[in-house]
Amino acid sequence: MGAQTPVSGGSDVAVNIPARRGPLSGALGLLVVVVLLSVAGFSTYKLFTAPPDAPAQPQFVEAICSVTLKHFSHQREAGENYPFYSPFTKERTAYPAEMCYWTRDGKAKSEPTYVLLNEYIKKPGPTICPDCGRLVEAHNPPPPPELMAAAKSGAPSQPAPAGAVNARSPNN
Repeated sequence: MGAQTPVSGGSDVAVNIPARRGPLSGALGLLVVVVLLSVAGFSTYKLFTAPPDAPAQPQFVEAICSVTLKHFSHQREAGENYPFYSPFTKERTAYPAEMCYWTRDGKAKSEPTYVLLNEYIKKPGPTICPDCGRLVEAHNPPPPPELMAAAKSGAPSQPAPAGAVNARSPNN
């Protein structure tokens, strides 16, 4: 047999391999951990110290009874559709009212006329204001601000010009 080679006792390191370091080791890893703990702590603080939600405010809509044509303020409930309950007929005969602030002579007034739109009650044709004779539509626009200011102050105002946007009549 051949000659034997001496084997070392094992105290010597055969190969010097450096330890692998991960991308989050060292200072970067410490910084990431501190940031994540800070975010978690802040979120927990905000969760437990947030003020309670404000109670829902009641929503009112101006309504008009389709039978009596009387106006009233109606408190809407969540998910409620028209026709609303009318205090005048004790039935669901009320619809949202459109407001018309015009007078027959083309001036503005401070108190509106409440009008029931024909489309709500399936009546054909356009809706005409019974006070001023003008066309009334959904989301009826008010008179120009200067006419409304004059109406609220009680000062005499000039009629709106014939071509004014809000001065519509059924003949236009």
